Amino acid sequence: MEDGPSKTFRFLATQYLQLADMKRQASYSWKKTVIENRFLPVFRNNVLGGITTTHLEAYRNKRRLAPGLQGTPLKVSSLNRDLALLKHLFSYAIREGWLEKNPVSRIKLEKENNARDRILDPEEFTWLQAHSAPHLQAINLVVYQTGMR
Repeated sequence: MEDGPSKTFRFLATQYLQLADMKRQASYSWKKTVIENRFLPVFRNNVLGGITTTHLEAYRNKRRLAPGLQGTPLKVSSLNRDLALLKHLFSYAIREGWLEKNPVSRIKLEKENNARDRILDPEEFTWLQAHSAPHLQAINLVVYQTGMR
């Protein structure tokens, strides 16, 4: 077991993933995957007190350039979830007395665009049907009534 100021990020990750409260969470497998595949390759042997906001911003910038699932561009929400998990890890280290302050606390999460597509109200749909070609009216009706987007 590592002592005092020599505790590494790997030690923190191991302790965090062994917590009974963590193992009971529905998101445990996601957290374990993120920690093992994203965080440990970057911060593995770094001493906890040596991980700075600059290191975390460099991680965020590198992660932002990486592709998301299926090669699509990474979404802001994915990046924010990563940072939130890092923040939780470091908060745990503070509670355990392994760290004095959370380096993630000074990093702002990016604004997420959670706006939904607008749905036509009944008057707009009536207008659309009146102005659509006859062969499209049945398709419009299915799309409108099933909420297809």
